[in-house]
Amino acid sequence: MTLRSLSFAALAVALLATPVLTQAANVAARSTATASAAKAKNSKPSSLVQASLVQERMTAQQKLTAAGDYSGPVDGKRTIAYVTALKSFQSKHHLRASGHLNKATLAAFSA
Repeated sequence: MTLRSLSFAALAVALLATPVLTQAANVAARSTATASAAKAKNSKPSSLVQASLVQERMTAQQKLTAAGDYSGPVDGKRTIAYVTALKSFQSKHHLRASGHLNKATLAAFSA
């Protein structure tokens, strides 16, 4: 075996292996990105964010109670009764009845 044939063989192996290695790296990168996205999607909000949401819902429940749309407990929980009351309030105020507490609904509470 000559040096020239050895260099050619090494070059051929390197060229043939490069697409396989690149493909393997791409697959690994995609699976890592997919796993990270799934973890972020399934993770719960931080306790500070959770506390803020509960407080916001409690305020909404108080406003809905005062408006006569809600008669459940003021506990900050997103129950069927809460969502139904929110949709009712939104409809009465000509808002999109999404059942979600949004800026338009908060503005209607203040009006």
